[in-house]
Amino acid sequence: MFCRPWIMSSYNHPPSGWPAAALRPGLVRIGARIGALARDRRGMSAVEFGLAAPVFLAMLTPVIAKMASLSAPLEEVQYKAINAGILRVWRAYGKDMTITALRDLFKTGTLEDLEIHNDIRIKDLAIMLEPYTRDGQYARFFEGPANFDFSNDFMVIENEELKRAPDLHAVVNMILLYQITQDMYLSRERGDHRKKLLMIDELMQQLGEIGADDPVKARVVEEAARRARKYA
Repeated sequence: MFCRPWIMSSYNHPPSGWPAAALRPGLVRIGARIGALARDRRGMSAVEFGLAAPVFLAMLTPVIAKMASLSAPLEEVQYKAINAGILRVWRAYGKDMTITALRDLFKTGTLEDLEIHNDIRIKDLAIMLEPYTRDGQYARFFEGPANFDFSNDFMVIENEELKRAPDLHAVVNMILLYQITQDMYLSRERGDHRKKLLMIDELMQQLGEIGADDPVKARVVEEAARRARKYA
């Protein structure tokens, strides 16, 4: 067997109150390949948990948090607000969602989903995101559709000039890491099984020198490494 029972028991019959299915062999696994294997075998089945919104939305939370505050951590309610705000803006605009729309939502200080009303901490997020909106100094990087094309066999991204703006430099590279690893996954789904290699020169500099021990940056790198290892 390729899997062991995930509930090990010596009972001949299920304990009182337990469903009989609880003692059947099972495998809890993250990844579509195991599910595909299960569907192709008799006596096996796969239960898939899907998301109403694309999974990459959850990945945007640390990026938006870093936009709002490069070096200092946000309050927990602000992280929750970013999560809820991203989902609401996605539902309203889909792929046309922008930081501007998120800023405008936070300006109200109100998120009905979280029962937050006229909260100054949420309004602060609107101010902190201002540079990345259509009215801010980085508008040309974040307004309008994405124009990256990862279809070529070899691609070089040079962003040395961005180092003069540490906040922008860190955010852009976080987005690139997510975008590249997401494309690795999606290309497999599209049937592109070419091997892929991601090389990053001077990783710590690429993510910005401010807050070298930043857990948000660590999370970005860890997630990118996991995805690249699994799908490249």
